[in-house]
Amino acid sequence: MGSSAIPPLSTIFLLELFLIMILYLIYLFQVQHTEIEVSLNSFRSEKQYQHKILWKMLMKRVVSSFIPSLGFSSLSASMVKSGDVLKQVRIFSSSDVLEYSKLSHDLNPLHFDIESAQNAGFEDRLVHGMLIASLFPRIIASHFPGAVYVSQSLQFRSPVYIGEEVIGEVQATNIREIKNKYIAKFKTKCFKHGDHLVVEGEATAILPTLAMEQGQSTG
Repeated sequence: MGSSAIPPLSTIFLLELFLIMILYLIYLFQVQHTEIEVSLNSFRSEKQYQHKILWKMLMKRVVSSFIPSLGFSSLSASMVKSGDVLKQVRIFSSSDVLEYSKLSHDLNPLHFDIESAQNAGFEDRLVHGMLIASLFPRIIASHFPGAVYVSQSLQFRSPVYIGEEVIGEVQATNIREIKNKYIAKFKTKCFKHGDHLVVEGEATAILPTLAMEQGQSTG
């Protein structure tokens, strides 16, 4: 009987090398396929992100053009920043002074009797200084509902008489964020006759947000 032929070693080596090359090519194909998938996913994510940005820009443009024509411009709240000034105008009447006197138990005749006021060197009956200063928390609260008033310093520079128009003004000077709230400091001033300073000081308040609501400008 004849013995079966055994392939030479060189042939076996070539076959093993061929198989190794095939396996390596399969490996490269899988790696490249994975990289292509990753690239495609990244590309899709990037395109989706760009589409979202473009959509937001488009909607913002549409809203900014369309809403004002409907008279709803106050819906776009502005954000307060250092340097911003908020104002309100108020005229304190005799009834305002009387009600405040009842609450504060300040029954000084300078606020009710014109003769007593004139004898003290004033032109007319005085509005309580603290009643004038109440414009400051009113301005802040009307623009930032839920604000917590922390402190207020005051200096009274000039008298205000019943019936005079007073302009209250608060100017943000420093704002810092702490635990999702904002500590804001304000310069506070009141004027009469345009630029005649009657009260000034500084206030600190905790604001729940920096978005301002449309506060009442007159009182």
